[in-house]
Amino acid sequence: MKHDRATSQIRSVKTIMVQSVSGLYSQMKRVMKRVILLLILSQCQLAQAASLTGVLEVDHVNWLNGKTQGEYITTSYWQLAQTQPTRSWVPGLYAKGQAKEVVLSHGQDKVTTVIDVSGLEYKLGSAASKFELQPFVLASVPTCDTQSNSQSSLLLVGNNPRCIGKDSYVTKDKHQYTPFQFFRPIFKLPNMVADFASAKLPSGTYHGSVTVTAQYLYESATGNLTYRSFPISISFSIRYVKSKVTSVIVNGNGNMPAVYDVDNKTVSGTTDYRINVKGVFSNGVQLTFAHSPAGQDFNLESNLGDTKIPYSIKCPQCNVPNVVDKGKLSLNNGTTKVPGKGDSISFSLKVSYDNIAAKTVDTRSYKDTFTVLFKPVL
Repeated sequence: MKHDRATSQIRSVKTIMVQSVSGLYSQMKRVMKRVILLLILSQCQLAQAASLTGVLEVDHVNWLNGKTQGEYITTSYWQLAQTQPTRSWVPGLYAKGQAKEVVLSHGQDKVTTVIDVSGLEYKLGSAASKFELQPFVLASVPTCDTQSNSQSSLLLVGNNPRCIGKDSYVTKDKHQYTPFQFFRPIFKLPNMVADFASAKLPSGTYHGSVTVTAQYLYESATGNLTYRSFPISISFSIRYVKSKVTSVIVNGNGNMPAVYDVDNKTVSGTTDYRINVKGVFSNGVQLTFAHSPAGQDFNLESNLGDTKIPYSIKCPQCNVPNVVDKGKLSLNNGTTKVPGKGDSISFSLKVSYDNIAAKTVDTRSYKDTFTVLFKPVL
């Protein structure tokens, strides 16, 4: 009997377990439905991604997949909006507490620059004709500074990111329609060029991102005025090309034919070098002069080595034009600069010997070599 009772108890326990598993499975099905529903709803709140790629050279940025609208920048493509049909809606900008800076980094190197996300552009889509504009004011929310409407798009810009448009979009037939289908953020990076320059960073590709939350007002299915938010992630990839010299082109043969002054019994000669330095320049190019061999004066020496003629070098476009005066280097540390910016800087060097007493030189070949080092002024 004890054995039977034990068996009965075991069977009873087994039955209860089966019922519990069955009930749990039913509950799990209901929970899974809820989880699936929550996932579907949460997907509507996933951050939209706006990615911009640019090349920063010298004092300007060339956006490869962006476009400028006056002082503002936006992407050249639109972001898909996830909206609900409504009978009326009011365009808005952003929630409070938005990012005001973006950190751009390349390995251990980084720079922080101001970002002003101050606008939003809406593309209204096929339902645009279903809405008409009506003046709208909400006392607790400021109105944006600029609202530019067209048949298919709307541009909203404001100094206060929490502002809303001055007009609402109301359906003409009181039916519900999708308010807009696409959007893209409008922003400024006013100090980026200067920040890169002052940070003295190496060339490379710098990455960074910020996330902002856009929002607009709309009439819900129950007739209440509410708002809908959608986060936007703005990522940047900036290829920074630091000032550099890529090539130097020198035109000039270096020949200095002698010109005799019979009356004064002197001899003179001159030659010009026309130089074009290519690269990336923001503040000009630096020239450093040196004699070869080092430490010697700048003299033309005869082929027999017994006679020398001191010569001078001038750079008319340099900030210190007198480089060498009668064989002696005039520059502090041998350095002068040619101002300019862009991808090419041109200037000339004038080499000459002047009024050398004819009795001190012979009719021979004279030559010398000097070196000029070029580098960008940072």
